Amino acid sequence: MDKIYDAIEKADLPVIFHSGYDCVSPDLIHSTPERALNMIKKHPKLKVILAHLGANMMWEQVRDVLAGVDGEVYFDTAFTSMCPDDLMQAIVEKHGADRILFASDCPWDSSYLIKEKILRLDISEDNKDKILGGNAERLLGLK
Repeated sequence: MDKIYDAIEKADLPVIFHSGYDCVSPDLIHSTPERALNMIKKHPKLKVILAHLGANMMWEQVRDVLAGVDGEVYFDTAFTSMCPDDLMQAIVEKHGADRILFASDCPWDSSYLIKEKILRLDISEDNKDKILGGNAERLLGLK
């Protein structure tokens, strides 16, 4: 995949990865925080979006291993209504609200519940606005 990642990087495009647990293939974890970190280190200029706040149902590992990594590494909030609020808070604080993207993974999770979770976080209103749309606008060059 290195050649593909190099081409994506050269084209200055973001790439999104499913990460962590997947209920469709529960015995096969496609991307753990450690695997994602290895790929990011090999491609430090690649714009990476890791779905499910870095790795679905592996949020403690995300907090400990992946959050705060250098580069244009974003976590989206898809399917995170089950993530404990305090753990999401810790990941956002460590990784930076500038690199969190709102996502719903609808219909598997409620966009309303995820938005309400983000609004409950103890972060500034400006950072909430960034997560709920501003960061995506900036990343995609829509602003």
